[in-house]
Amino acid sequence: MNAGYWTAAVGKWHLGQAVVEQVDYRRGANPAAMGNAWVKALKDRPDGQPFFLWAAHSDPHRGYKPGAVNPPHDPAKVVVPPFFPDASRVREDLALYYDEVSRFDEHIGMVLQELEQQGLEKNTFVLVISDNGRPFPHCKTRVHVPGVRTPFIVRWPQGIQVGQVAKNVVSTVDIAPTILELAGLAPLASFQGDSFVRMLSDPNVQTRKYAFAEHNWHDYRAYERAVHSRDFCYVRNWLPGVAGTPPADAVNSPTYKVMLELHAAGNLTPSQQGCIETPRAEEFLFDVTKDPNCLVNLATLPDFSDQIQLMRAQLKQWQKETDDHFPGEDGLTPDGFDRNTGKRLINASHPSFLK
Repeated sequence: MNAGYWTAAVGKWHLGQAVVEQVDYRRGANPAAMGNAWVKALKDRPDGQPFFLWAAHSDPHRGYKPGAVNPPHDPAKVVVPPFFPDASRVREDLALYYDEVSRFDEHIGMVLQELEQQGLEKNTFVLVISDNGRPFPHCKTRVHVPGVRTPFIVRWPQGIQVGQVAKNVVSTVDIAPTILELAGLAPLASFQGDSFVRMLSDPNVQTRKYAFAEHNWHDYRAYERAVHSRDFCYVRNWLPGVAGTPPADAVNSPTYKVMLELHAAGNLTPSQQGCIETPRAEEFLFDVTKDPNCLVNLATLPDFSDQIQLMRAQLKQWQKETDDHFPGEDGLTPDGFDRNTGKRLINASHPSFLK
């Protein structure tokens, strides 16, 4: 705002009232109407003024209902990841998820069309991202690749050659300094991220070697940290006695219910049991070039001792720089939901819980 930009935030909002008060235009919308709400913001903006639009969709969050797109995805044609059982209810769940992904994609297309109609498509920087992996077990809230590797697509015809693919590491903390540099502004001293503007013209540029991820309370007690390089993912888990339970919406999903049933019958594969069984390892190391689903833990293998030492050192340095300390199990927020049923637990003595 202070730099002369008209700012808008339309859609889902998790950043608190204090941030809302700093934007010029704030609107919400239901998922089906989100594309129209984004387009309206572009139509309502002041003529001739540079703008920033935060367009946040609630797709593909749970719960799912048929009818998001027509025709819908066929469950029989869905590719089931190896960390899910191939069951009809799982396929149906995935198909509904892909329906909402497709609706999100359609709404992005509406924005691009509106930019073109206003003659702004060539000089508007468009960045499409997701905040986490799909809302399924082994994905959302996990700090390995299925949990944190998300779409990261940039469109800027005036500044980027079409079809380039950058394979080096970037992190969402890099977005703010990148946007500020494009706007001719300096980043704040408190920013942890690095601008990836140079990567836009040369996808081989490396702006960072490592990205970091953290898992604190999200419905359930947790404390994990991860280091991601181009080739490896290292995870440090401070709670080996606690299952890798997905968030409560995923616990309530058809997919997780099927997994619990099969687990009780002893019919899950080893790669499907990680979110249910305990104990879990304190350290994980995955070769993401060969194992992008993060199913084979290499942490205890002698051939990877140098690599895990390197990743440990990177995590230790990052924790020092960010003043990140494990508070002890008693200092962690307790579970807010039952891990098997997803039912809310009432704990009036803890401020994290709402009755």
